Amino acid sequence: MDSEAISASTLIRGDTRELHNKNAAIFAGAGLSMASGYVNWSGLLMELIQDLGLDPDLRATFRRLIDCLQEV
Repeated sequence: MDSEAISASTLIRGDTRELHNKNAAIFAGAGLSMASGYVNWSGLLMELIQDLGLDPDLRATFRRLIDCLQEV
């Protein structure tokens, strides 16, 4: 694997070309989505727990589930 850095302009040109060719995807982290008003992992999991009719007071299980997902 080549470890040489490329210039910002080369990166932008390449990314723009791939987006234009519909050959790219953008992955945004939770910080971006949370700033836009979306829920964090805890909020998402709490919604799932409620939708599934589970007891939201199972805090230890809930915390373990969050910890496992954050390791992924």
